[in-house]
Amino acid sequence: MTDFANLPAVADLASALEKFSAGSTLGAREVYLKMDKTGHWVYGADQTEIEPDSLWAINPFSFVEGYVCWGAQNTPSMGKLLGEVMVPLGKDRPAMPEDISDSNGWEEQVGISLQCISGNDKGLVARYSTKTKGGVPEVKRIAYEIGMNYKTDPSHPVPVVKLKSSHYNHTGGYGRIYNPVIEIVKFVSNDKEPTVEEVAEAPVRRRRG
Repeated sequence: MTDFANLPAVADLASALEKFSAGSTLGAREVYLKMDKTGHWVYGADQTEIEPDSLWAINPFSFVEGYVCWGAQNTPSMGKLLGEVMVPLGKDRPAMPEDISDSNGWEEQVGISLQCISGNDKGLVARYSTKTKGGVPEVKRIAYEIGMNYKTDPSHPVPVVKLKSSHYNHTGGYGRIYNPVIEIVKFVSNDKEPTVEEVAEAPVRRRRG
């Protein structure tokens, strides 16, 4: 479980997030979280679906960025993770690694860590990493929102969010395409682990753009 009271000092959070949006772990065992091809958020090896409208607190210091390389189709490496180079918040992006044979090449990847604070999954810590055209800008948007909020309200740097999705119909014959939507509900303090009650009392934050 995340120790929100012992997160690092937030003095450089705004500038680090601003740098990240222009261009780690929570200290507990994390499960992998993703949005599947049908627009549902799932976690773990069993692909357990999260509860609708569950609340998740994002660790504002958990942002990472870098590159990931997967095996290409119709090769012995198909579907295999061939390489991953990630750096934490505030560090310069790593140089592009050398090409790997039988791969799709290196692709930009970003990631965050979240903890569920409501429902049956309360206490669950998850890592969300994405390289998709919809996921990367959404994570960077959240980084920007946290940074902008911190400039006016540094005592509440932790965003509590709902994980949703949007979709569009692909004109090239791929059918319905889903993109992740991370909806900020409230910003809360990092003095302690966020609670549903605290979220209900905190001022509402509106999505930009």
